[in-house]
Amino acid sequence: NMVDPTATGSVSLADLLVERQEQYGFALGIFLDDQGNVLARTDEQEAVAESLRDDAFLQPSIADVTSISGFWRQGEMLYQAAITPVQRDEDLLGFLLLANAVDQEFALKVGQVSGAHIAYLFPGAPAKVVSSSLTPEQAQELAAAITPESEAGKAIETAQP
Repeated sequence: NMVDPTATGSVSLADLLVERQEQYGFALGIFLDDQGNVLARTDEQEAVAESLRDDAFLQPSIADVTSISGFWRQGEMLYQAAITPVQRDEDLLGFLLLANAVDQEFALKVGQVSGAHIAYLFPGAPAKVVSSSLTPEQAQELAAAITPESEAGKAIETAQP
C-alpha cells in the first residue's frame, strides 16, 4: 500500500525530478505548471521564476494540452525532448519535459544505427555544428561550406530538403 508522495507534500517536485533522473538517466527534466511556468528543473537547485509558455517548441503542447516530442534548442544546447501533460483525474497539474542532449555521443549512436554520417547544425553565418559523427576537421569543413549563399545554406534557411 504505497502513498503517492505528492499527495502528502513530503517530497518536493525537484526531489521527484532528481529521483526520476537517476532512474531513467535523462539529461534534463523540467516540471511546468498548467500555464507553462517553471516549478522545478534538474539543472537548477532553486526553480527560477521563468515561463516557457511562449517557447516555440513547448507552446503548442501547453496551448493544446497535448504531448509533443522533437528537437528543442535551449541557448547553445540542442536536446531531443518530449513534453507531456500531467493530469490527476480531470485536473491538469502541469507539464513534464524530459530531454537528452544531442551531443557527440548521441550523434555517433545515430550515425552507427543509420550507417551514415550525421551532423546537427544551428543555422547562422557560419553554421555551427552542434554535434556530429564527423571528425573535428570534417565538421569544420562542413560548417565552412554552409554559407547563406550556398545551395545547402539556402536549403537549411528555408527548411527544404
